[in-house]
Amino acid sequence: TVSVWGSGGRIELTVARFMAIQAAVQPDCYQSMADGETWQANTSRKRVRKAVDRTLAHLDECLVLHQKTQ
Repeated sequence: TVSVWGSGGRIELTVARFMAIQAAVQPDCYQSMADGETWQANTSRKRVRKAVDRTLAHLDECLVLHQKTQ
């Protein structure tokens, strides 16, 4: 899941829910969600690696669901 902050607070957005939203909206293109951690002076290499791994795992799941739909 990816946490998204809305006006009502934090929303946990699963891959299935994210892709359902894309199917309902039917945009010409979309971008999968990403872990927003950036490389800052106080960010460890381990944290950045986890952020990249989570982002790629989310993208892989999105692609699997995307290929199953029209």
